[in-house]
Amino acid sequence: ETGVIGQGVWQLSPAKDVAGLRRQLVLLQDELAERATREQRLALVNHQLKQRLEEAMRQNNANVEAAETELTRLAAEAEQAREAMQRVMETNNRNVDSAQAEVLRAGDAGRLEEREAHARTLDNAVKQARAQAFKEMAE
Repeated sequence: ETGVIGQGVWQLSPAKDVAGLRRQLVLLQDELAERATREQRLALVNHQLKQRLEEAMRQNNANVEAAETELTRLAAEAEQAREAMQRVMETNNRNVDSAQAEVLRAGDAGRLEEREAHARTLDNAVKQARAQAFKEMAE
């Protein structure tokens, strides 16, 4: 039996064509099964990679949040230290100015003992200011 399809002519040889078609069918079924298996493996790997990426993103977001919190805390701590240091410096300057004024008054009076006592007072004022600064910085 012959027929015309488009421009080509085809002929059927029932036994020969059926056997060839069966072989092609088996090959196509094998190829299809192999492709399905590869697709399943690929889908599994893709799923695993997606899970890893999601976990990495969660961890990254947590790390960013922790870093931002720590930076905020450190900035506040640095500001407190700066303010404490400013207060100590102001106190220290007042104490030094006061002690210097006392030394000058004692010098004007010409009393050596009084000048020495005021110099010690000045020295103590500086030491106390330093100690206060370290104490406030430690807090």
